[in-house]
Parts: sequence; C-alpha cells; structure tokens
Amino acid sequence: MTRPLRLLPALCCGALLALSCGEPECLSDADCAGKPGLAGPCAAAVCRAERCASQPSPVGAACDDGSACTSGDACDGAGTCTGAPLSCPGGSGPCLVGQCDPLSGGCAVVPAASGTTCDDDDPCTDSDSCDGAGRCVAGPALDCDDANPCTRDDCSAQLGCVHLARGGACDDGDPCTRDDRCQDDVQCAGKPDPHCGEPFCGDAVCAADESCATCPADCSPLGMGACSGSCDPTAAAPSCAPGFACVPTRDGALNPEPFRLGDGVCGKACATDLDCGEARCVFAQGLTSTGLCAMGCTGNEDCAAGHSCVALESGGGRCLPGTGCDPATSGPDALCLAAEALEDGGLAPVPCFARAPSCLAGLACLRRTTPSLMEGTCVGQASSCDPALQSGCAPTETCRPIGAPVILGHAAVCDPRSGPALADDACNGDTECAPGLACRDQVCRAFCKPGTEGACGGGFCSDESGFADSPFGYCGPGCGDGSCDGDEHCSTCPADCGSCLWCGDGTCTSTGADAEDCDSCPDDCNACPTCGDKICDLSEDCASCARDCGCPWCGDGTCNGSETCADCELDCGACPDTCGNGACDPGEDCASCASDCGIPGMPACAGECDPLAANPGCAANQACLPTTQGQPYWEAFDIGNGVCASGCATDGDCGAGNRCLRLAGVDLTGVCGSECVPGGAGCAGTCLALSPGGAVGACLPGPSCDPGAAGCADPARRACVALAGQAGTGICLEGCFVHEPSACGGAGCHARTDERWHTGRCLGGPVCDAVGQSGCAQDQSCAALGGQALGGLSWLCVPAGGGGAAGEACQATTDCQDGLVCHQAHCHRWCAPGTTCANGPCADMSALLYLAAGSIGMCP
Repeated sequence: MTRPLRLLPALCCGALLALSCGEPECLSDADCAGKPGLAGPCAAAVCRAERCASQPSPVGAACDDGSACTSGDACDGAGTCTGAPLSCPGGSGPCLVGQCDPLSGGCAVVPAASGTTCDDDDPCTDSDSCDGAGRCVAGPALDCDDANPCTRDDCSAQLGCVHLARGGACDDGDPCTRDDRCQDDVQCAGKPDPHCGEPFCGDAVCAADESCATCPADCSPLGMGACSGSCDPTAAAPSCAPGFACVPTRDGALNPEPFRLGDGVCGKACATDLDCGEARCVFAQGLTSTGLCAMGCTGNEDCAAGHSCVALESGGGRCLPGTGCDPATSGPDALCLAAEALEDGGLAPVPCFARAPSCLAGLACLRRTTPSLMEGTCVGQASSCDPALQSGCAPTETCRPIGAPVILGHAAVCDPRSGPALADDACNGDTECAPGLACRDQVCRAFCKPGTEGACGGGFCSDESGFADSPFGYCGPGCGDGSCDGDEHCSTCPADCGSCLWCGDGTCTSTGADAEDCDSCPDDCNACPTCGDKICDLSEDCASCARDCGCPWCGDGTCNGSETCADCELDCGACPDTCGNGACDPGEDCASCASDCGIPGMPACAGECDPLAANPGCAANQACLPTTQGQPYWEAFDIGNGVCASGCATDGDCGAGNRCLRLAGVDLTGVCGSECVPGGAGCAGTCLALSPGGAVGACLPGPSCDPGAAGCADPARRACVALAGQAGTGICLEGCFVHEPSACGGAGCHARTDERWHTGRCLGGPVCDAVGQSGCAQDQSCAALGGQALGGLSWLCVPAGGGGAAGEACQATTDCQDGLVCHQAHCHRWCAPGTTCANGPCADMSALLYLAAGSIGMCP
C-alpha cells in the first residue's frame, strides 16, 4: 500500500500551517512544584513560556547554607547561599592554626597542612614549611651568591648574607682582555688584548679561509671530532664510517645551509602529457625526471598556494611551484632550471631535500643532477649514545644528534657544553640548556622517542628527526603540564583546565550558566514527560495522549468507535482497493481519485505542473505540489530538487588552491573544492579523487555515499550526487529548492536532472482571505496550502469549528474556533504585518511560506 498523505506545519516542514509541533510543560507555577533540581534554599520552581525553570532568590534573601562555621547567610542572586566564615584563634607556633567544626561551630587548634609556609627564625634558611605535625621545618640553605667573582659569599646567623672582598685571578667576561684580576674596589678587570677579534683556528668560528679539513675544531659540528673523507650527501647510504654524518660542502668548506639550494625541487615528474592527467608536462633540464606537471593559467590567481603562473613562449602560462628566472644570469649557486617551453627561459622552483621532504601535498622532491651538489665531507665522532634515552654520556653531558634532519647521515655525540636553563625555560641555543635538554623554538625541551607511551609524562613527543624510523624527538606541552593550552579543555584535561559541567556528566546542574533541565539534558536530568512514556501526566488527557491515560487509541489493537480502515489501518485493517475507501491505493492518483489522493475536505487536483518552474503552470490560487507515482508529495525537503554548490567547468572557475570535481545528475558540469590528497589529513569533509584512483582530489563538505543506496546521514537536507565516471561513488551535498533564494548562502542551488522533480499536480480551489477570514463556510478557517518551497501558494478553506480560542492549546486546526489555525500547539489568527492584534503586535510569518517580507503575519 502506498504511503498515506501527511500535512505538515510550515514552521516544521514547509507545507501546511494546520497542525501542532509541540506541547506545553506547564501553565502555572503550581504545575512546576516538586520538579527535581529546580528549587533549593535560594531558588524556586516557576513556569516561564510554558516550561518549568529555576528562578534564583533575590540578592540578600535569608537562607541557611548548612554550616555552623558561617554567619549572616544570604542568597547571592544566582541561586547560591553563602555566609561569612567564623574566625578561630591559632596556637602558639606558626604551624598551629584554628579550625571550626561545621556541625557544632566550636573552635579547635590543629596542625597546619604539610607544606604550609612558615618561618623558623633562622636567617640562613629559605622556604621553611610546616611538617603537618605542628612543627616548622627549616628549608634549604639561603643562596648568598652575588655573581661577583671578587667576593667571598657567606651567611651569618646574626646578619644573614655577607660578602667579603678577595683578590686573585678572575674573569671579567670581556673576550678582548687578558690577565684579569680582582682589584681593591672588588671589581674584576684585565688588560686590553691588541689581537682581539682576529680569526684563528680554535676561536669557535669557521672563518672564510678555514674548512673542516684545515680546522675541524671550528668547522665540525659542535667543535668535535674530525673530518674523514669525501661522501655523497644525496645518496641514500653515504659512504661514511659508523657514527659520522655526511655534511654537504662548497669549495671544501662545510655548507651550513643545505636548504638554501637544496638537492632537489618540488614537483610531479612527467615524461609526456599523458603522465599529468588534466595538466601538461613542462620540460626542465637538470632533473632526474624530464619534466614537471603543470596546470594551465592566465595569472597567479589561477594557481594554488606556493605556485606561480610562469609564461610560455607559445602564449598563456603554466602553474609551477616556483617563479620564472634566467639560467644564463642566475649564477652557479642559484636554483634556476632551464625549461625550453618557458618565455623567460627558466624556472626557480621550490627547493627540497630528499631525506627530509618539505613539498606541498601531491608533489614529490625530485633530485637535481647538478654534480656540485653531490660533494660532502664525513664529520662526526663515533658514539653509542642515544638522544631519546639520553644514555651513553656522562651526567654533565648531553647526547646530541648530528646530521639530522637537514643533512644526510646520522651520528650522535656527547656534548659537554650546557647551561643553567631548565625544561620550559627560555633559551637562544642548545648550550644554554641543562644537560639532557635541547633548545627548540627558544624553549628548553627534553629529548624523547616518538610513539613511546609516557615518554614525556603528560606532554607529547614531536618527531623532528626527518627519518622514517623516528629515532628521536622533543617533548612539548600536554595534559598535566599545568597549563591549559592547545586543544585541551575541561573534559579532555581537567588536570590543567579544571573540571567542567556538561550534559552527560551524570549531574543535573540546576544553577548558573550551565544549568540543565529535562529538555536541555535528558541524560542527566531524566527525560521530560511526553506522550508515550506510559505515565498520564498533569498536562495529558484522553484527547492529547490516549495511550498514556488508558483511552482507546490507534494502535491499541481494537478498532474502536470512529476508527476506520482509512484512518487506523493498524486496528481496522487495510481498506479495499477502491476509490472512495479513504486510502490512496496503487494505481490511483490525485486526478483519478481526488477523494482518496487529494487533500481531505478540499477541491480536487487540476492537472500536471512543473514544481521547478518559476511559473509552474497552475491556475490562480492553486499550488504545484511535487508528486511520486502520481500522488502529491508534501515533504519537498526530504531529498530536495537540487544541491548547494559553486558550479564550475574547469579549475580556473574555482580560484587559486581549488579544483573542479565532475558530478553527474545536476545542471552543472562540476563543483569547486579545495585541492587535497585522498586519504590524507587536512580536509574537513571528504577528499574525493578527481579521477578514479587519482592522487589529487577536491575537498567537499559532507561524507561520501553510494548513489544507489540511502547513504546520507541527514536525508531531509542532503542529496547523494554521483561523481562523473565513477560508478558507486558519490558525495552527500546540501539539498535545496530553487524557489528558496537563500537556501545555499553564497553558493548556488543547482537543480538535479532527475525527471521526477519536474512532475507535479495542481491542487487548490476557491480563494479565501486569511487576514479578513472571508470566503469560507461556517466551521472552516482560511489557511495556507503549499508555499513557494513547494512550487506555489494557495489560500484555502480548511475544517475548523472547535472550541479553542486564540492562545489556547490545540492539536490540530479542527480544535480551534472558526477563523483560527493551530500553529505550534496553540490557536492563532492571521493578520497583516505592521498591525497590532488584541493581544500584541502581528508577527511577520512570510519567511515560513518563502514569501516577500510583509506578506502575511500571525497574532501572538
């Protein structure tokens, strides 16, 4: 049997304003008495907007907080009762304090908590504290160091810190003085060095005329080890002895900035255009590949981030990761590749290093064939120390890696240099940090092994090694470090961010900004009384909830009283397949059997129409309703007749950084999305490949789906649209209706080409006046049928004649008096926006029917 016709209120479903969408919880404060969690010493349960709520007592209202250790208890206006604490005298020592008994209000002397600050009266101790047994324990000795090498520092029990002058050698901190000694005025001074500033081997600076071979003390990393032969820094396994790193060189000296030139360029390699899909192959010299894949462009705005539109000799341009350049004038050290198709002769691409790739998503680090970049020197000192574990070195040394990540090779050395800075202290270099720490991002951090549980306590271990096996990393902030930062919050890290109140924490919070009730948080406060909970609540009766109140209802298994096969098939069985049986059977439609398939109590259907057209083709005062199998289909938004998308034909229509993904079944050739890597991170929706199995995709909102199955999570607002040429693959896009201009925000609503969305039936009849309530018979009201979202709008007479006055509760318009309609469970009267009703101003309801503002309103 076919689905029975449903009439839905415009506010809920965009169809007919004739039914209710909710029930009141209360009508007076008395209905809320006894509601759990709403009242207390400083609150009362009240009825507001037909919902029970907690109303705090005024500021200063008398209350009792339950403690005998407070006085003058009063409400704070936010629902909390507070009082002033009573003061209890302490004992004879600094670690004996007074304490009040909250039950009796009496005072007692008790030991202060362990760790409480106190003073043991000894000037040579610092940070004294209570031991928890009433005694003040001396802290560590006072640090009297005044950082002056010409004084002897001590502490006197009577005077505290004292500083006495001393003579002898010292260091004034000036590298351009010598023979420094303490003078009579307690100052350290030396004689000027006339040769200060001249470079020499051993001054810790690798001068221009020095190299690793001539001065390893200055030119080898950390000033350790020696150079031991040449090597190839671009090789996967450089020919260095174990414990040595292959450091790139230039003219025999170490190259401290291997990334300044790099050993490769970022791009997608190609030999012919066939390797590039929709892109073209631009040929460049000096690469292990013969060319780079590049999309067409007319300016930089057509290219993705990090790319430039480089002009071609043949006209137009290609998006390449870099800029144009001239190989003839760039010099031997410049990264400029000759490209035969470029107008200015060359390309300066984005550089990279093969063992530490830094290219954009979808690009690879392609090696250069320039011989000068294959020169290097083996530098290091064999050591078995482990940076992650900080093992194999003396306690005063730090095991540091050399060769990683920017240069090939991997060795570790024990560095004796260290400073006083501890973990999380600021720093400007490794030597300023204490043993076992490294200076990363100007903060001292510990080494660690990535992926090891608890390697950094409550923090995390970031992998910055540049190697696939991640031999070491550095500890960063995390839960437990005392700072609520990053992506931490009260539910994921209460240790740093404090505890929080949230729906699902097991507590029904009744006060404050996080107050909960049965509506906002049924998980904590229990579900609100509803029809079907098997409890006949105060607001329910036989008419409003028969199943809870013991009255006959459709579904109780008995065909009772006024029930028939047409309105209660569950109890009375299916009606015979005949016109007039009250059910729209297979083979019947609105045209052949209006009494069953039309709108009950309303005129018959009047021909076919196109619900997508601006002028659907119906007569005056008739609405064009979409149909399925010839029957009116009210829920136009269940699937929608279109999808929200920025249409495109080529990538150039989408702007820089975006790609055009081809779709099927809509009146456009594609939809724009930001470029992404299928299966990779960084896409808030789904990254769909531009071609089957492709490595480049477009990021679109919503999950992927199967066009042949119901695979979208929210069918009321989404449509599964197939990808062109990819059977069984689709994307859940937001659905829309072309008669709703603002449905897609900044994007367009593009109609689907499925023919069923172009079929409809004209329904309607004699026109009536909703505001004046004229043109209808007795026991009828003038109400809206359809609305622009359903391809038309009619004002028709619908059954009314109930006893419900304006503002009174209702279940359907038949419960309301003539001239009123049931909207949001209450009877209302139509009105003209801008006018005033008997009970308040007329509310503009035009948007509910997708009409221009000011078209129609409703009284409160």
